[in-house]
Amino acid sequence: MSFRWHPGSVTQHRWAGQAVETRFFLTGYYLTDIYRNDMITHLTAWRKSAAVAVACLSLASAAALIVSAATPAPSQPATAAQEPTRAADDLHVRAPRPAAPSSPSGTRAHTAFWDAFYSGRYEAIPGVQQQLTAAYLENPRDAQTALLLGHTHLWKTSERAREEKRNPATVDHLVLAEHYFEQAHRLAPEDHRILGWLGSVRLPLGTIRGDEALRAEGDRLLREAVRRHPRFNHFTSAFVRASLPANDPRFQEALEQMWRNVEECSGVRSDEKHGAEVDVYELAKSADPVCVNGEKAPHNFEGFVLVLGDMLMKAGKEEQALATYERAKLAPTYAAWPYREVLESRVQNAPATTQKIRNGEAAPMVQGSGYSCAVCHTRR
Repeated sequence: MSFRWHPGSVTQHRWAGQAVETRFFLTGYYLTDIYRNDMITHLTAWRKSAAVAVACLSLASAAALIVSAATPAPSQPATAAQEPTRAADDLHVRAPRPAAPSSPSGTRAHTAFWDAFYSGRYEAIPGVQQQLTAAYLENPRDAQTALLLGHTHLWKTSERAREEKRNPATVDHLVLAEHYFEQAHRLAPEDHRILGWLGSVRLPLGTIRGDEALRAEGDRLLREAVRRHPRFNHFTSAFVRASLPANDPRFQEALEQMWRNVEECSGVRSDEKHGAEVDVYELAKSADPVCVNGEKAPHNFEGFVLVLGDMLMKAGKEEQALATYERAKLAPTYAAWPYREVLESRVQNAPATTQKIRNGEAAPMVQGSGYSCAVCHTRR
């Protein structure tokens, strides 16, 4: 996951010489099982031969399966010599290939993406995708362009609650997100966050298709991502499972992962049975840029606190949830957070929410909302 709240902190993650730090998450599982062989034929407007190549790659990536070992191991990044073997053999994705720097059109497309994303302009996604797709066809070895294309498709599905009508074709964006995340992983195998995003897409794709093997492989990929980069991917893994029923063991595991994330970022350790006693505000003391607010996620800390509080409410832990919600107000950026009223509404309505949960009704959650990405990333 990505916490970023520390005065003056600057993102240091890089692809092809470009500083990049993003986090997006897939939420919910109600997409309809519809697949289209012509899902990317719109690309012919750019370059007919390139469109055919991309279509073939998309169909191949949609059929790719991931198998990863989940055995505990140090979280240091794999070496350049190790990574091609792990990617090809352990994870069942194609071997890495050399990346290329962004072209001028690619740089412009990246700027268009961030302008839309920082302002939460969900309606701008089609235009941004058009620019990024054109840049991708011009330079398919640009890792950042492939990554941001994956994120635009994931953003489209994650905040689909903004749509006036539920659209079954949303699943097309999920398939394309998988394709472009796989390309990004091949181009930047040293960035272990991408494994988490890829797993967070393949897990629900398995659910949509009724393919238990694919769902399990997405789950194993998430576990491998956590092993490689726990401070980032504990949250990624937890977020995608938070929509499950509260009595599902996988939801309970997701809640535990949230506390493990706090421990990883704060350095405060606790007995496994008492992990929930770790003070979430310890995150504020972290010197790791991954764990605090920053340029790409200006309200990362507040967003994390809201997600954790929602999960605690869903688990029937109202008192602990209220204490967690209050921690968000300690952030110096809280007054400028566009979603502070959402959190304050959670606090005000907590007793009624608890009663709804007891009656078997759904509790409000960041997951599946129209702000599941914006809650951390929107600046204005």
